[in-house]
Amino acid sequence: MQEVFAGGPGGSGSAVGRGAFIRATYMNLAGAILAFVALSGVIHMSGLGQSMLKLLASGRYMWLGFMGAFMVVGWLASHMADSAQSNQKQLLGLGLYVIAEALIFGPMFALCQQQGFGTVRRSSGEPVSAQTSVLLGDTMGDLL
Repeated sequence: MQEVFAGGPGGSGSAVGRGAFIRATYMNLAGAILAFVALSGVIHMSGLGQSMLKLLASGRYMWLGFMGAFMVVGWLASHMADSAQSNQKQLLGLGLYVIAEALIFGPMFALCQQQGFGTVRRSSGEPVSAQTSVLLGDTMGDLL
């Protein structure tokens, strides 16, 4: 993957090269979405989101520190993903960002449930009913 498809050396690539680039890009995006959904499910099912919420509620500035750490990790992941130096560095940045997003949505979902709100995660595919108070937009499209 390149930062912007340049069409090969000198910018004069074939349509096959551009098609392969687009296919690889969307395959990476699909992999990131599946990884995010799987990791979010593991965090929810294991109770890690609830544990994280308890930890964040234990101190006065824990949420601030958590959000600050998220911002730093997000900046680092974006910097790595924007790099045109190597595909591996870009994919590592994407993976880091997926992990960070899954970790931040865990305690948010647990907080909604703890407060008694009827909560549905968009990634779960569950239908929204009249009892739903919160639709947690946790899909990659909502994150962009």
